[in-house]
Amino acid sequence: MHSTTKWSRRTFLSTSGFVSASALIPPWCRANPTNSREIAAQSYLVCTLSHDAEDASHPTLHAYVVENGNCRKLASMQSDNAIGAVAIHPRHRFVYVAHDTASYLNLPGASVSSFALDEFSGEFVQISREPLSLSATHPRHMAISPDGRILFVSATGGGAYNALLIAPDGRILPHPRVLKLARCGPHPLQSSASPFFASFTRSGRVAYACDFGGDCVDRLRFAENIPSIESTLRLAPGTGPVHLAIHPSQRLLTVVGSLRPTLTLVETDARTEALSRITQQITLPVAALEAASFSPSGHELSVAGRTKARERMLLTFEVNAASLTVKQTGAEYNSHGTNPHDGPTPYGSAFPQTRRYSLVATNVPAPYSPMVTSPENVLPAHFPTKTYGK
Repeated sequence: MHSTTKWSRRTFLSTSGFVSASALIPPWCRANPTNSREIAAQSYLVCTLSHDAEDASHPTLHAYVVENGNCRKLASMQSDNAIGAVAIHPRHRFVYVAHDTASYLNLPGASVSSFALDEFSGEFVQISREPLSLSATHPRHMAISPDGRILFVSATGGGAYNALLIAPDGRILPHPRVLKLARCGPHPLQSSASPFFASFTRSGRVAYACDFGGDCVDRLRFAENIPSIESTLRLAPGTGPVHLAIHPSQRLLTVVGSLRPTLTLVETDARTEALSRITQQITLPVAALEAASFSPSGHELSVAGRTKARERMLLTFEVNAASLTVKQTGAEYNSHGTNPHDGPTPYGSAFPQTRRYSLVATNVPAPYSPMVTSPENVLPAHFPTKTYGK
């Protein structure tokens, strides 16, 4: 069956944004019991988005706290506009939202907001909203430094990174530091630079970021909270990188290519955090790859994407720590658009077939990697009570 959708650069980026940033199955679901117990013993926040299956322009944001393997809802909020990215403060109950818009206050640029969670009223309480730099529109990802002081925004529209400071009370401070990119690639969807995803290293002094439009990975250093690009790793033309995963050892970086469905494994120096060399490149016979994550032990890599038959898939790879390479060990598939969760959920009611749920942010501490998408484009029925603490 042929799709009638006309794919433009904007359409691709808007539909891909939360695919790479969303996280539906935590990697520690596959972790060994020791790691699972370690995570379950902690208290951390999880945010999900839900929206009508046919309209994602007014999603509802939900916040939950997970304690000792049990999940408790804190707050919900319906957004007035589309949400491009969500991030959670690593130390406090503050949630940050990037508004997926082309303008704010009649100026050509998007904005970001910070919210406190009021457990008594069940509400998100907005404490600040700040504009991004001019022309920085349609943000697709946000990363917060481990010390909670820097909010780093990847804006695909306008091709810019924005770094904003976070005050101790959770407010976003004005006047972002801007890194404007001028790149392009050979694919029609790569007419200009499109910063897509970023991840801080454990030290917080360095972040790796991928540029979908420029086919490269930037190594950024933060000196006195001001970012600068220190080095750039060029990928194969037409790769279209959309996601990164840092190995718990800090010695390996996985780059996920979407336009050209490839995994590029890059050796990194654990001490200097420099990008060293490409150790492996794997091209997979699929339609697109979307996200990746290492297990807490570092022994396994999970990769999400779509097959040419439009099935959701989750591939698993064994990591060779000596050669810094991977070997595929498994695959799971599910038909695109299906929702198998028609029974009771941990929250006491069924997820309606007419809505879509995605887990988009968590503040689980390092070295645990960000989560990846599942074969289903909905929140798994077992999240989180059947996996955490087992």
